[in-house]
Amino acid sequence: MTPEEELRRAEQDAAESKLRAQQELQQARERAKRTRSITQRLRELRESNGFAALLDDAFGGGHA
Repeated sequence: MTPEEELRRAEQDAAESKLRAQQELQQARERAKRTRSITQRLRELRESNGFAALLDDAFGGGHA
């Protein structure tokens, strides 16, 4: 393989690696967004059904 071919191959490998990293970052952001959404919905459900108050009564509201 000539030096020029090696250089082109290295550039191609770097571009592919960068693309994979960008895709993985996007997927991680999407997972984080879904997790935040689920967490928020659970928090709202807990507050709306009085479960938070029940836990506070049962366990002293987290106070020692």
